[in-house]
Amino acid sequence: MFYHDGVLAKITAYKVYPAAQVRTSNDDKKHPAIEIYYSVYNLSSDSIVADDVFFDYFIAVQNNDPNVTTPLNGCSGFVWLSNVMLGFDEGADHSIEPGGVGQGVYNYDLSDSTTPVKLMAYKTDQMASSSEAPIGSILLKIQ
Repeated sequence: MFYHDGVLAKITAYKVYPAAQVRTSNDDKKHPAIEIYYSVYNLSSDSIVADDVFFDYFIAVQNNDPNVTTPLNGCSGFVWLSNVMLGFDEGADHSIEPGGVGQGVYNYDLSDSTTPVKLMAYKTDQMASSSEAPIGSILLKIQ
């Protein structure tokens, strides 16, 4: 769970897909992937967007190299059927009004199919600042 400036984000579930089940839109090499479901509660007085909260304030890593910590890449070519079936594609990029709740799902390519994923939350946009210490994290087991 993550709370900052009137925004509460909660990881509600996750699912791991082996590389054989990952479908891409082109002939890129297939990787195992993880799909993370979340809810965003707007406790602030401003409108927010669920996808923006997750994309800007969370980073996922797999520490499978003792010398380097490398953030995972978001999946761009994977066709995620559960997004459509659960309706997340319809609402995650829409405005959440004060007092409202939005749900979404975010997907990452995994670098391997055994190392746990560490999902870290930050209080500033990580696209702008990568030197900040995380304010929280959760370890997601792959197997």
